[in-house]
Amino acid sequence: MGAHLANGANTNALAMLFAVLTFGIVALGLFFVPQTGWVLVYPPLWWVAGLFFLTLLYVALQLTSFLPGGVHPFWDWVSKPGGVSIDKDATLLELIKLTALGAIFVAGLILGADDRRALVFVKVLLLFGLFYALWAFIINIDETNIATYGYTRRFIRLQASFQSANTTATVMGIQVILALGYLFRSIKKIMHKTNSSVQFLEQLIVQSSIGLSALLLSLSALFLTASRGGISSSLIAILVLAAWELVASKRRRDNSNRFAVSMVLLFMALGILSFMFSGEMIIKRLSGTHLIDVNRDTAFAIHWQAFKAVPWTGYGMGSFYQVNDLLMNVQNWYALHNLGALHNVYLQWLEEAGIIGTVLMFSTITLVLWHIFKGLGVRQRMHTWIRTILCVSLFILLHGMMDYGLQVPSIAMTWALLLGIGFSLAMKRPD
Repeated sequence: MGAHLANGANTNALAMLFAVLTFGIVALGLFFVPQTGWVLVYPPLWWVAGLFFLTLLYVALQLTSFLPGGVHPFWDWVSKPGGVSIDKDATLLELIKLTALGAIFVAGLILGADDRRALVFVKVLLLFGLFYALWAFIINIDETNIATYGYTRRFIRLQASFQSANTTATVMGIQVILALGYLFRSIKKIMHKTNSSVQFLEQLIVQSSIGLSALLLSLSALFLTASRGGISSSLIAILVLAAWELVASKRRRDNSNRFAVSMVLLFMALGILSFMFSGEMIIKRLSGTHLIDVNRDTAFAIHWQAFKAVPWTGYGMGSFYQVNDLLMNVQNWYALHNLGALHNVYLQWLEEAGIIGTVLMFSTITLVLWHIFKGLGVRQRMHTWIRTILCVSLFILLHGMMDYGLQVPSIAMTWALLLGIGFSLAMKRPD
């Protein structure tokens, strides 16, 4: 949350500061929670660690000439030792960031090694998310009412602390899905205790006030970002989570009808409330803009051609700015001149890391997600949270096709932490 408030730690100085803090937190966790040692020697984790180490090694080799193709021709113009990367400083920083993400994944493993500790952490995370969404909501109202040149703006997209509405949508989407997972788990627990609809509603409000408040505020903030990619991706993930929970409830024959009715009523009530606060913004944006951004489409085409020039090894992690500057000319200046990141995580990874690095990184992620999914057949408990973390990952991966939220350090840290928790929750507990 500190990194979120610090503009997502989206500068080199802030990213390095939070990387150091991450290493310190993990060291403290390993020292003060020694009973989690069984997690670190769990055999499936070795495969993940091995693939991640190969990814780090590959990025390190981009600083040298030891990859296919050798030194990039860019270095012929510079009187310094060259490498595969055209921006060795940026690649070194990205290597440190990736190492920090590995460390915060370990922090997630420590948190998820104990079910109760994981639940307490998620509750605290939702509480922080609730206050962040409330702050973002208030700030947005204040900014909207600021007069500019004698006029008062009626709408302004919610950007919170990220200076980007699309990036904020990624954070709010994650919070919405986590809050839903929390509510689904609460609904199932309460249904076991009472058959009275009045008592059920009363207990849901009392026991899940944090989840309900976080969901309402985060959903309202998500609508206020007016991010078409963020809203559509989160909607897909929400529907998958709801359907998955309903199917699981039917398989258990565990009050599935009441659970379905509860979910429908919950969605309707919260959806209506959220839309009352912020729905007009997204309607106005959908009706007033084209669904396809011509400049973004142009940027994709130009950078795709750049990737095809060096397909296997890329231009070096973190080299996007350099590549973008080299590609700029009079014809494409309008599409590229203010591009801080490519609005497609996969294409940017292909351009920076090449096919080899991209395959290594996303193979690591796929292996982690596969192990978390298998945990549904291994564990008897925590199934709702395992499914929730998988749906958060689905949302992030879908949104990555349209926006660059995953390139922001604080969001990458959040996902790495949740993946670590999910991986640990999916492990078979020692006898």
